[in-house]
Amino acid sequence: MIAKTGDLRVVDTNDAVLSVIETIHAYEREIKNIVSTKGNIFGVFFHDLVIHFSCILIQRETADLSAPIPRFPYVSPDFARQPSLNLIQKPAPRIFENSIRTKIRQTAFLPFAVGNAIPFGYKQLYWQSKILNILGEYQKPIKVYLKNLEPQLDALNECINTICQSHQIENSDVVRTIWQQYVLNHSTRALSETKCKFLVVGNRTDLQNRKLAYNYLEQDKEVIAFTHGEIASTIFDEPLYRYSERGLCTTLVEYGTKAASADQKEILTPPVNVLYRDSDVALSKYRKSDKITSKNFEDSKLLYIPTTYVGNEIYGPYHAYPDCVYREWHSAIHRVVPDVIFKSHPKSKGHVKGPGLVEDRWLDDCIEEYDVFILDYFATSTVLAMLMDKPVIFLDIGLRRLAAEFLSTLKERCHYVSIDINGDLDDQLAEAMSSYSAAHSSWSNLRLEKYCLSSQSTFRWKDIFRRAM
Repeated sequence: MIAKTGDLRVVDTNDAVLSVIETIHAYEREIKNIVSTKGNIFGVFFHDLVIHFSCILIQRETADLSAPIPRFPYVSPDFARQPSLNLIQKPAPRIFENSIRTKIRQTAFLPFAVGNAIPFGYKQLYWQSKILNILGEYQKPIKVYLKNLEPQLDALNECINTICQSHQIENSDVVRTIWQQYVLNHSTRALSETKCKFLVVGNRTDLQNRKLAYNYLEQDKEVIAFTHGEIASTIFDEPLYRYSERGLCTTLVEYGTKAASADQKEILTPPVNVLYRDSDVALSKYRKSDKITSKNFEDSKLLYIPTTYVGNEIYGPYHAYPDCVYREWHSAIHRVVPDVIFKSHPKSKGHVKGPGLVEDRWLDDCIEEYDVFILDYFATSTVLAMLMDKPVIFLDIGLRRLAAEFLSTLKERCHYVSIDINGDLDDQLAEAMSSYSAAHSSWSNLRLEKYCLSSQSTFRWKDIFRRAM
């Protein structure tokens, strides 16, 4: 992760964040000698700890933003430089809906539980999503069971001290106090038994999903967890996928073929079984071609598909740039490629608009209308563009870390250009566009198939419903 400082546009803090992650890993391994339960304080709050301390490391080097104080565990630049209880957003009181729809969702017609963020896709699997939400019991916000909480809190305090000392973070006593209360707000010393046979969850960076998963694992019940993004999670070589997205379950539902998946090394609570499924986006949008050629800008509609503006909700490693840096990058794109249309991101924080013409429709609804795509980040939108048989210019500005094998696939699919975010952006963009126009290259999307489509799908939704009967 990088942030603004001095004469540099950004300074690399990825190594510092990786050091924080390794410290948390070390304490997570050590606490297992004290706690015999499936979950522990570091496993449950791993991602939140990474968010908090990486946000501090990034934000203390970032120019002050007008963005409001973010919800914890994110922090503002002021907190990052001088942690204070006054700079933490107070948790909002829980509001439990009593609508008929909510009561139906929280009623189990079949004995299985449903967590958050299950990836059905935009306009995909309509009936499966309806049936799952009607038959399963949607879970209210819950607390996670933590046995021997006092020694676990002591270990957390020691971990926080170690991180603060290693990275010169001020006021470690304030940080410890905040985390002590945060853990107490989300944990319980008594495990509530559930009548549900198993749990179905999506993204395990979601704290509610992590708490649910560990509570079910503690009762030796099955946790069926889904990866997201319409492509195999193993394309990424990032810590988040080891401590979160590929584990915390008994059964993992992954995209693509078995050959495209990674081993279970260093996975936090690795799955017993891995099932494979097709990306529904790939099924509907994939246009196989090994002869994708460049198109003249003058005769084409160009769409730039960025990632989101994050406001103060920034973390690392390899995840996002501060908004001031990303805005500067966007302005350079508009100067060098004035005819490009900017795709708005539905999850952007605040009201930041692109510097030129903006496409506000959902990407799935408008992508067929464009001829050339410009990308700088790998996410679901990138997958969608790369599955088409149209040229893609991929400007690698240093966000995301891809596995070596998939990086090779990306370069085979796109006109790939590495950008130095601290360099002259206009010159680099002009050279990238010139090399695209002069290349007369041919690209292929054939190698993408194994990451999105399963030659023998081993996952079926109806098997989940049958299992609950």
